[in-house]
Amino acid sequence: MVIGIIIGIIILAAVIFVLIRIVKDVFIGVALIGLILLASFLIIGSIPNLRTIPIIGPALPRVPTSLTEIISVVKRIFYEIKILDVSRDSENQVLITIKNTGRFKVSNFSVFVDGKMAKIINKPKDPLSSGEITTLQTDWKKDFTEILIKSSRVDAIYNILKK
Repeated sequence: MVIGIIIGIIILAAVIFVLIRIVKDVFIGVALIGLILLASFLIIGSIPNLRTIPIIGPALPRVPTSLTEIISVVKRIFYEIKILDVSRDSENQVLITIKNTGRFKVSNFSVFVDGKMAKIINKPKDPLSSGEITTLQTDWKKDFTEILIKSSRVDAIYNILKK
C-alpha cells in the first residue's frame, strides 16, 4: 500500500515536471517570436507580413491591422448569425433558416432580397439566443441573387452564384 502511494507520488511529480518544462518552452518560443517582431518593427518601421512565410504562412490566420478591423473581429465573436439554408415553401415563398453563432442574443430581424425589403410572414423566434435556429418565411416569390438578413446588431449575406 505504502509502495503504491510512493510510486504514484513519483509519477505525479514526473508528470508535473514535464508539464512545467513544456509550458516554459512554449512561453520562451512565443516570447522570442514577439522579440523578433518587435526588433523588425524597430529596424524596418513595420511589422512583417507573416503570411508570406513559405509553407506555414498561408495557414496562419489574418491578423487585423486597424482599429476598425479589431472591433469587427471582437463584434463577430459576440454577435454573429449564419444563413444555414435558403429554400422555397409550397407557395413558392422564400424560406431562410438562420442560426445565432455568436455569444449574445440577436433580435429585430429584417430581410432584404436583391436590395428590396421582403416582409417576414411567420413569427420567428425573437430574440434568438446563442446556438438557436429559426426559419424566416418571406413573401418573396420571384427569383433572386442575394439575400441580406439584418438584425439589431449584425448582418448576414447569402449569394447565389450565376453560371
